[in-house]
Order: sequence, then C-alpha cells, then structure tokens
Amino acid sequence: MKEKYLKIYTKKGFKEKNFEDRLEKHPHQTFWEVIIANFLLENNFYLKKDKKFLDFYFDINKQYRIHIEATAPESGKDNNYVKDVPSEEGDFEESLSPDKKILLRYTSSIEEKLKQIKKKTFSSDDKIVLAINGYRAEKDWCIPGEPPFILRILFQSGDLYCGEKNELFFDRKYGIEKKIYKCYKPIKNNYFLDIETPISGIIFSKISGYKKFNKNDFLYIQNPLKEDLTKLFSPYMNIYS
Repeated sequence: MKEKYLKIYTKKGFKEKNFEDRLEKHPHQTFWEVIIANFLLENNFYLKKDKKFLDFYFDINKQYRIHIEATAPESGKDNNYVKDVPSEEGDFEESLSPDKKILLRYTSSIEEKLKQIKKKTFSSDDKIVLAINGYRAEKDWCIPGEPPFILRILFQSGDLYCGEKNELFFDRKYGIEKKIYKCYKPIKNNYFLDIETPISGIIFSKISGYKKFNKNDFLYIQNPLKEDLTKLFSPYMNIYS
C-alpha cells in the first residue's frame, strides 16, 4: 500500500526535490502529506500543486479555490514540533504534564503554519484548510471525560489559556491569581475562533500507517465564523458538530 500511495503522489507531480531527505528526517510529516493527498484524490478531489501556494489546492466549480496545508506535530525542536517556551521560573517544558505538552504541540504547529500562510498571496474567495495528523502528538494519551485535545485547542476549552495581554498560561487559576507560568512568548489565539483568521476548517486524523482508509479515519472541523464547507467534505469524512 505504501508503494502504491508513493507512486500516485509522484505521478501527480507532488514529489519535491528534497522528498527523499524529508522522508528520512521527518517520516511522519511526509507520510501524512502523502496520505492526505491520496485520500482526497481517491475521493475525486482534483488536487494540484503550485509552489506559490500551500501543499495542495483544488477548485470548486471555477468559483473559488480550496488550499490544503498539512502538518503532523510531535515532540522536539524542529519545524512542526513543539517549541520551547521560557517562563519566569526558567525553562519549564520538562515540568509540564503530558496533556499540557500535547496542547503546546498543537498550538506551536498551528502557529508555524499560520506564519507560512501569511507569507502567501491568495484570492479573496480562496479557502484554507489545515490537515492535522495528531498521532505523534498524542500517542493515544487522553484524559477520561475531557474533550479531544484538538477541540480543546481550537475552541479554547482546555488548560492552554491566553490572558488579556496575550500572556500564555497553562492553568487558568494559577495564571490569573498567582501569575505563575506567565510566559514571555505571546499566543494570540486568533488562529481559529477569529473572523480574521485565514483558516476555514481543519481536517483531523490520528492514523499512523499506510492502509485503505475510509470515512471514519478523518474528521472535518468547521470554523463556525467562516463559510460552511461541511457539505463538501461530509460524504468522505465525519463532521464535528
């Protein structure tokens, strides 16, 4: 199955010059780009690639264009990985609980992608969808009764909390009352629940290997402040509502 997907990815012209190097150094991120491209192609999304845009794009009845940018956050220091954040107590990443590290990984990855997106030029009618694979970020780590990590981040319902002056807090109570964990790196939380964000929605998955994929392997999360794209994706993936 891996060879089949790689062959299609190459035939479509998606394979870049540094592909083999990326496959060796960042196998999960590269795997995810191959998989999301193949899954969309299998479901009749006519993907194209242009270096001046994001990873892939497709047109909708010549009315507007949807751009797809893939990311697969995991622990570490490189692109698509969690960033070290200084605090008043020094480097506290090692002292963070596993769930807060996961929240930080997703946040850092989305922030990095937003920086890339903002460097590009798009038509005013274009839509941007992030494709996020959470397998390496979470490794099936969860808290019973808590919403999925990706929803806690997107809808700001988790422990990652941004203060009035854009300080990043990891605990609402301590962050406000005692100012412990106040960070010098600002996170503005404007990547999803903000009318100004370029992100129309999220395709989310936690798949980890090559296989025949189906609707249940992917979840589309619509930004409620943007034009609704759920009808476009609902035949091929589950919809969060």
